[in-house]
Amino acid sequence: MTTVQVQQRLADNNNLESCYTPIIQSGGEYTLKLSAESNDKLMHYGTIICSLGARYQSYCSNLSRTMLVDPSKELQEAYESLLIIQNAIIEALKPGKKLNEVYAAGLEAAKDKPMILDHLVKNNFGFLTGLEFRESTALISPRSDVEVVPNMVFIVYVGLQGLENLAAKDEQSRISAVLLSDTVLISAEGVNEVLTEKAKSRIKSNVIRFKEEAETSHADDNKENNLGEGLGRGKRSVLLQEQTRNKTTNEDKRKEHQKELGKRLNEAARERLADQTGQKDIKKIKKSNISYKSYEKFPKETEVDKLQIYVDRRHDSVILPVFGIPVPFHISMIKNTSQSVEGDYTYLRVNFMHPGSQIGRDQLQFPNPLSTYVKELTYRSSNLKEHGEVTAPSSNLSTAYRLIKEMQKKFRTQEAEEREKEGAVKQDKLILSTAKGNPKLKDLFVRPNIITKRISGFRYTSLRGDKIDVLYNNIKHAFFQPCDNEMIILIHFTLKNPVLWGKRKYQDIQFYTEVGEITTDLGKYHHMQDRDDVQSEQLEREMRKRLNQVFQNFCDKVVRQTNEAFDFDVPFNELGFFGVPYRSSCTLKPTSSCLVNLSEWVRYFIRS
Repeated sequence: MTTVQVQQRLADNNNLESCYTPIIQSGGEYTLKLSAESNDKLMHYGTIICSLGARYQSYCSNLSRTMLVDPSKELQEAYESLLIIQNAIIEALKPGKKLNEVYAAGLEAAKDKPMILDHLVKNNFGFLTGLEFRESTALISPRSDVEVVPNMVFIVYVGLQGLENLAAKDEQSRISAVLLSDTVLISAEGVNEVLTEKAKSRIKSNVIRFKEEAETSHADDNKENNLGEGLGRGKRSVLLQEQTRNKTTNEDKRKEHQKELGKRLNEAARERLADQTGQKDIKKIKKSNISYKSYEKFPKETEVDKLQIYVDRRHDSVILPVFGIPVPFHISMIKNTSQSVEGDYTYLRVNFMHPGSQIGRDQLQFPNPLSTYVKELTYRSSNLKEHGEVTAPSSNLSTAYRLIKEMQKKFRTQEAEEREKEGAVKQDKLILSTAKGNPKLKDLFVRPNIITKRISGFRYTSLRGDKIDVLYNNIKHAFFQPCDNEMIILIHFTLKNPVLWGKRKYQDIQFYTEVGEITTDLGKYHHMQDRDDVQSEQLEREMRKRLNQVFQNFCDKVVRQTNEAFDFDVPFNELGFFGVPYRSSCTLKPTSSCLVNLSEWVRYFIRS
């Protein structure tokens, strides 16, 4: 699987969650623990520590970085030393090694720098992760004797705290800390894979400098002033003009190149739009889902009065009690639900859609995206049944969980059907012909048992009586492929506009008949002079010839009755070649206007 495919799957999946609230620390107050919380103070531009954890399909990961703004030389050296310690720990995580040996390798890397060793957080250097964010039995600590196994995933977590900055100009910059954390996959052989390596940890990528830029610009201004005083105002302008005339900077070259590229793109777009004909696509604005338009439609059920969870199937809504008030939520606003049993209690967790919850998808339109939204609600109910009760109180949560899942499935199916109908075009009514000599083809199968030519198009009728109409004015390409060197004979139509048949829309439709056996019994004894085999081969040749003749007559009659306004394109077998347009190898055949492969489904063609 390529990187692009992985990114698409991550973006399209709805199972991406946060392990904990992201932690931002600055201003001399640092707690190098995952249980730390961000304070309400404004960010101080000195040392900034950022930590975040993500959970994808219940599997956890973690990332921590330290941003240094105009750092001192000592602080930069401390950062580089911590990076060396982290790399030593990652290299020591090899299959067969124990975690206390990995811990010792990290301390060994810090022994050369006693000042760093005094400030190093030595409790542990990370832990095993997976479905549980932190496996307490597998810490990279001096007491752990757990053995490293291939395909384990560790979070390497190292930090320095209590670093003093003697050159600090304010009180908040006097105490600093450095924290680095990455998620590492253990390889059976070779170098371990750092899963969070895209967020670069080198010091060059995590240092922001303002002083040097300000000093450089100030020096340039002073230099220009000195030139002006020494040469005079007139001579200085002459010198600048000469320099501008003879020196072309990279920025000027880039701008010229961008203008040339923009001109080419505009010309290509103008030619493409000139060739296109048809109506412009008008994007339909989806209406917002409203549970109840008036209070009179609010349900008066017993569960609502008792402040229990009630699932209203009629209005696709779920009524949840919030602070003693029944509040309706439309099913489209519920992201997912989960149920768990812990001891004598059942927990129901409801996650809601909110701005930013849908990554890389067609995001839900929120009327006020800057407002405060409820992210999740958790309800708890007892599993113990009191005396005189028929069911336990937790039965309401179990029933609500099941009904919400069913309603979500039904609602998403309806949405998928509506999306299928969006691009479909309603065809004109097929005009039936009363003539007896209409060309017909029998015993056909349809792909995505009679096809009959009508006045304005074709009609396919199955044995169950289902009808599929294909109109002439909606056919973009029509192909007839004889059964020469093929196991099927077919007629294929590519439509101008997709048409809805059943509950799905199609832009390609194919009618075919099998000529011979696609499978062969290899265990059967064959003889070269066996009369049965010779006779069966002769019958197959005659059948191929007869089917080719029947289909050819059908196509000729259609062309004649439409006054040659409609024609079938036949692929050239002699010019065919092998290719892999879609996952598997197949034979590609050119026609007068296209390059096609019609024998296999999914079909493939390129228009010239």
